[in-house]
Amino acid sequence: YLVDVGVESFYGKVYLIGEYESYADIEKVITLAKATSGVREVVPHLMQIRKDPTCTSATNLALQGNVKVALLNEGEVWGTNIHVHAVQCHIILAGVIETRLEELRAIEVVERFIDVRSTTSYMRVLH
Repeated sequence: YLVDVGVESFYGKVYLIGEYESYADIEKVITLAKATSGVREVVPHLMQIRKDPTCTSATNLALQGNVKVALLNEGEVWGTNIHVHAVQCHIILAGVIETRLEELRAIEVVERFIDVRSTTSYMRVLH
């Protein structure tokens, strides 16, 4: 079953972000997303559930909150437009932002956190 999946959607492109237990679950949720009116493309960013004492649910929640606060406090980033997901200590950013420079700055902010294993950006740049 799907444990925790966040959904982001921008301009007909749907991003599924989270964890799964079996591959059959991924197929079900992708099929459901594709069948939704207005969806042109589905991008799954799903990781198989695994036990990791160095990255617990509490670690993910803390990372997600701390990254969001850091983005809100960053003067060169419009943090309210950026959604933050933490999955197995990997940070996934999504949202609609003004410039590529803003995206790069947001990624730099995330990478300051020692517990972040990787950063993926699904931010849509307007200009």
